[in-house]
Amino acid sequence: MSLSIAAPAVVQSEDRRGRALSMRINGATYSEIGKALSITTEGARKLVVRGLEAKRAGNEKLTAVLRATDNARLETAVKGLMPAVEKGCPKSVMALVSVLNRRARLMGLDLTKDSLPPAAQAYPAIQAMTDSELRIYAERAGLVIRSSVAASGQGATNA
Repeated sequence: MSLSIAAPAVVQSEDRRGRALSMRINGATYSEIGKALSITTEGARKLVVRGLEAKRAGNEKLTAVLRATDNARLETAVKGLMPAVEKGCPKSVMALVSVLNRRARLMGLDLTKDSLPPAAQAYPAIQAMTDSELRIYAERAGLVIRSSVAASGQGATNA
């Protein structure tokens, strides 16, 4: 049987976790936190760890929501620009490039070798792949590839 989020025991537990985390952020030792909350030093450490884990999970959810929202807005901008881009309007082309650059940054598509985490740098074979090889690799990994780009085999073109 799970407790309601507003049950007194849940509220008290959340309050203690919040107080422990706040004390730790302000420089208190686990021993000091334990004494203030009438728990063991190990109990204080666990409260702080759980508090940090809860904050991280909350931040990851918020980040995912913000990323999805921004991506949807960028997709709307792309759709709005495409008619003028297809007619060859230079200002629209530049605006589209700007939107696509922003989307690439948002989705982490423009990472350079230097910006990759160390684990990714350990795979030089991936960095040496052609676009076609990368598409195949990505598809095998279950990544979604826009069909219009994958089918045409084209990315940005030089004019």
